[in-house]
Amino acid sequence: MDENNTDDSQVEFPVIGLGASAGGLEALSAFFEAMPPKTGMAFVVVQHLAPQQESILHELLQRHTSIRVLVISEGMAIQANQIYVLPAGHQLSIRKNKFKLSPMPLNVGWPDTINKFLKSLALAKREQAAALILSGAGDDGTEGASFVQKAWWLCCCPRFRDRFPKQYALQHH
Repeated sequence: MDENNTDDSQVEFPVIGLGASAGGLEALSAFFEAMPPKTGMAFVVVQHLAPQQESILHELLQRHTSIRVLVISEGMAIQANQIYVLPAGHQLSIRKNKFKLSPMPLNVGWPDTINKFLKSLALAKREQAAALILSGAGDDGTEGASFVQKAWWLCCCPRFRDRFPKQYALQHH
């Protein structure tokens, strides 16, 4: 197969997109504390932050896991048994099993960073994609998770069923 036409889904390990608001540190920490170091999966943490808000999430998560935690850089290849964290001020997508960063637009209201990444993940990884929404404000993540739901996804956001009954019904049909 031509290298330039390689299908993103040909890489044989799952990529788990984790969406969380700025208040999701406790849930993320608990999740990774319970995760064994060799899962055969890659984890991508996309936090719901304002564009100008700095993040030290990678440092905080590394305190709770033996899995290597990396801040995503442009063109970085996705590898199994790693945790990747989106840097502040960026949106994220996947192409040919590599991360693509773009600047987050300013002055467009509350960002939908999680939705945009999960849509990209679903298209790039297909049945190797999964989404886990751990916390949030508004509906950032619910639309993107519905793209992934054809493979599988979970939502652990408190009161999710009450706030988003349509998406909950999609998840559980």
